[in-house]
Amino acid sequence: MKIFITGITGLLGRHVAELCFREGHEIFALVRDKKINNSNFPFELEICYGDLSTLDSIPEKLNHSEIVIHCAANTSMLSIKNTKQEETNINGIRNLIIVSKQANIKKFIHVSSANTIAHGDIFFPADESKKLALADYRLPYINTKIIGEEILLNEFKVNNFPVIILNPTFILGPCNLNISSGKLILAAIKKPILLFPSGGKNIVDVRDIARVIVNSIHKGKTGNNYLLSNENLTYKEIFTLACKYANVVTPKFKIPYSLGVVIGYMGSCFELITKKTTTINIKTMRLSYQNHYYNADKAIKELCFTPRPAKETIKDTVSWFKNEHISN
Repeated sequence: MKIFITGITGLLGRHVAELCFREGHEIFALVRDKKINNSNFPFELEICYGDLSTLDSIPEKLNHSEIVIHCAANTSMLSIKNTKQEETNINGIRNLIIVSKQANIKKFIHVSSANTIAHGDIFFPADESKKLALADYRLPYINTKIIGEEILLNEFKVNNFPVIILNPTFILGPCNLNISSGKLILAAIKKPILLFPSGGKNIVDVRDIARVIVNSIHKGKTGNNYLLSNENLTYKEIFTLACKYANVVTPKFKIPYSLGVVIGYMGSCFELITKKTTTINIKTMRLSYQNHYYNADKAIKELCFTPRPAKETIKDTVSWFKNEHISN
């Protein structure tokens, strides 16, 4: 099939494109940076230069595609309003819908985030039924992903737009060239992490997400969300595994919430002054004291989602960073 993929320079998009190639599909890849070309990828694809935020900039090749896989997103954790993020995560979706409808595509696979779904706890992990509403106290990133989903689902309801929405949790895995989500693991490798917040995350492997995205070409119900989650782990468990495989000191002390809030506000002040994203701000810090736990029963049943053990994912991520990133 002819597949139009966005976000190919990112961790997930790259894995998706390579898997599509291995399975015999023809790939049209949207790329914004004209410094990127075919030599950046060890598999065959056609690079199409353009920008999601500008309708006229979306390449003509989408009109010749049967499937759209939308992996691109501005994932900045900036705690203040981010216009560029809105242009990509909201206006970009509107533009893709317009061109996809003109092309009469068979399916639009949108990669969103588990952050649009209310998190559960270790005893009652959340499922797709608990969607979040917009809220000013949330990260702008989360709000843009919520709005993006609402636009797509409304288009499905009104015009039967063939969209399926996938909601992965925290993605890790090898080949993290842009060091996105892998910052969490890289920090453990480069220097000892002795402190950790009391919350938890759900870790999922990029290779398993890529597999289920390709499965979604022929599986899944349009107009539906599918949580893509795996094991629910505390931050202590995540850091302990990462440090173990990196052969560095494991974390020892839990950060009190009051201290975490102070650190978070310091990060937010830095953002306000410099307009630069920090790893920690008050909103991300508060998130780190919550347990973002989910279950993927629906995706396992309907999309043949088969996540591997989280420790394997963390081990492979650490190994890749040690061999490919740190050594270079």
